[in-house]
Amino acid sequence: MLVIPLKKMSVDFVKEPLIFTEDRILMRRWLIKAPRNSAVMERWETPMLQRQIDLLDVKDKDVLEIGFGMGITARMIQKAEPKSHTIIECHPQVINYAKSTFPYIDKINLVGNFWQNVIMSMGKFDRIFFDPHMDDYDAFFQIVDMKLREDGIFSYFHWENFHKDKSFYNVEREPFEITKDFVNGGQKNIVAQIPIYRKSLGSTFLKN
Repeated sequence: MLVIPLKKMSVDFVKEPLIFTEDRILMRRWLIKAPRNSAVMERWETPMLQRQIDLLDVKDKDVLEIGFGMGITARMIQKAEPKSHTIIECHPQVINYAKSTFPYIDKINLVGNFWQNVIMSMGKFDRIFFDPHMDDYDAFFQIVDMKLREDGIFSYFHWENFHKDKSFYNVEREPFEITKDFVNGGQKNIVAQIPIYRKSLGSTFLKN
């Protein structure tokens, strides 16, 4: 079985104390030293995330979601009535938050672990949404085609959505205008790029 090593940043993240507010999850230590880098998830992302989940088309599908965060996309997926919904989350505070606040907790399979430790023992999925924090995206991108069924759809939340004109991967990209709220005040109108990979016979997520 393929072994996917954990990066130090992932191990360090689960040790970070988090602050939960109505609009954000924040890393306590970073909130003091670098507020704009302290956010784990923010509610201003909601309209874009809703469009991503709409494009994933999860109704009656087996869905894998990596990263629970504030549960924003998890709620969207549940409201769309998937066939099954597995969520992998590594941070102990977020796991407890999910168990105590998520209204659909009995309808999901919540796996409290690093995805690197469990993904290869799982089967394939019809839909995958990847949105962890401080994680090894490149390692997951290497196995997307192993975990996605033919005719499946994959999407992710990634820095290139905001900072790159072209994707490194074989994806369709839909522009989405959104207003970003900064942790320490202020707003900025941006155009994000929502990435969608549709797997077909012979396709590959990674560009050659």
